[in-house]
Amino acid sequence: MANGWIALHRSLLDHWLWKDKPFSNGQAWIDLILLANHKDVKEYVNGSLKTFKKGTVNRSIESISHRWGWNRKKTRKFLNALEVDGMVSVNVTTHGTTISLINYDIYQTVGKTNGTAIDQTEGQPRENRGTQTTMNNNDNNENNKREEEPLPEIKAPKYQSGKYNNVLLTQEEAAKLAGEFPAEAAAMIEKLSEYMETTGKKYANHYAVICKWIREDREKPKQQPKKNQSLEFAQRTYTDDQIRALERKKLGLE
Repeated sequence: MANGWIALHRSLLDHWLWKDKPFSNGQAWIDLILLANHKDVKEYVNGSLKTFKKGTVNRSIESISHRWGWNRKKTRKFLNALEVDGMVSVNVTTHGTTISLINYDIYQTVGKTNGTAIDQTEGQPRENRGTQTTMNNNDNNENNKREEEPLPEIKAPKYQSGKYNNVLLTQEEAAKLAGEFPAEAAAMIEKLSEYMETTGKKYANHYAVICKWIREDREKPKQQPKKNQSLEFAQRTYTDDQIRALERKKLGLE
């Protein structure tokens, strides 16, 4: 989980990057934080004076939708999702929609001095700067430790192959099989798929098994087709007289 925080100046709202639409969900959430009142404010709305608390955004759904480049249905669904997650509360009245950010101080408060929260927008007392420096240094040290740690190995995704979708190969492995064994690869994938399905046997590396089976098949001596024994006897041609003589001999006449 990430620790520490960064300060976002409200001038970001006027930057051309921030005006690119449509907003992402994350950008819309940060936009609400930047738009929220950093202290209680009074506004004259529809003929009466209203007080809007710190951490609230008072705008119509139509205004917010236009700002984010969304339609009103999407905006309502997004605000409802934030409300379900306990991030905001939404109050729709005749003078507009008031969005209250839950725990607003978490996003805007630097620290505490004598039990009083210090608003990020109102500057930081001198006696609190040392604490802030220490906190930033601790965060930097933690970041340095993370940078020194080796990155975890990213394994390539494997895709299902074979008749029963149980042969798992990466794109690179499938390409190697097609390149090295163009005549046998497809048939051997099907053979492995059927074998695992019918026997229940599992293999840790399907690519290695297929390569092994193909090489073993190639190393087997090819069996010579059996000769037709009837062809081993020489054929003879008999005359009519010879045939009659053989028949008389068979009948015992000679």
